[in-house]
Amino acid sequence: PLVKAFFDVLFADKDGVDHFHQLPKLLAWMKYFYECGLYRNPNRGHVLILAGPPGKGKGFFQEGILGDLMGGSEDGTPYLVEENKWTENIASCPVLNVADSKATEDYKTAAAFSNNLKKIDANACIRHSKKFGSEGDIPWNGRIVVTCNTDAESLSILPNMEISNRDKVSMFKASDVKLKFPSFRECQLQLKKELPFFARFLLDWKIPEDLLTDETRFGVANFLHPDLFEASVEQGQSGVAAQMVHSFIVADEAASGHQRDRWTGTSSELYAVMSQMNQQFSKEFKSIKGFQSVLGHLKNHNFLRVE
Repeated sequence: PLVKAFFDVLFADKDGVDHFHQLPKLLAWMKYFYECGLYRNPNRGHVLILAGPPGKGKGFFQEGILGDLMGGSEDGTPYLVEENKWTENIASCPVLNVADSKATEDYKTAAAFSNNLKKIDANACIRHSKKFGSEGDIPWNGRIVVTCNTDAESLSILPNMEISNRDKVSMFKASDVKLKFPSFRECQLQLKKELPFFARFLLDWKIPEDLLTDETRFGVANFLHPDLFEASVEQGQSGVAAQMVHSFIVADEAASGHQRDRWTGTSSELYAVMSQMNQQFSKEFKSIKGFQSVLGHLKNHNFLRVE
């Protein structure tokens, strides 16, 4: 009853409508992951991103349902965000959790996190390092689960959606409808009773044909919620803009012959000057409006001081 009640409202609005039919897509991802473990046939899967309002139950899903179903979960923040060297505890864990609180502290941290996700997914291995012990890369076919709120600051954790990343990530957006959870202890007891039945359901449930894929790396088709995809593209553009603005400042200083402490002009004038200086800039930013949006993002993350 608890697991069903949670999934019934995870994506449904107040009228009970799951507008993007996200639940079957999430269940397909879970079924493939569970069967890989059950039948001892480990394979890679998509990085899972679940965005939703506070109190929605993202942690309940991440640690309670998925973590307990698969045999354990660990906080992946020290390795994926802080680049902690010691990884013995996570290298043997099937589920790595990352929340938005630490991964969005600044632009560089978010960029490093995005790069680490891409590296692990591409190589299907993780660095195993133990104090006073051996060190080396080992195969890892677990799953990384990222949860975040839906405000602009929290969404800066979303990885850069460049073309090479788009097939490696699934993005789901929860609804605003909230479930009234029992106490933490009661949730634990209920999950212990219900998860075996939920596992049986996953095994018996047939994945819809349109979610199956010939792509053998990830088993099922990925899903990119349009709201989250749009936000992630903007994050990627912010990185590109940051590099191009830096190059523009260096070139402008070289042309003037002395160091400048500021550039004065409107955003439209800056867009025009940078377009003339760098042809790639006009390809990346085809409108002034998009460039202005990215400037605002860079300002909010203290990369630029815009007045």
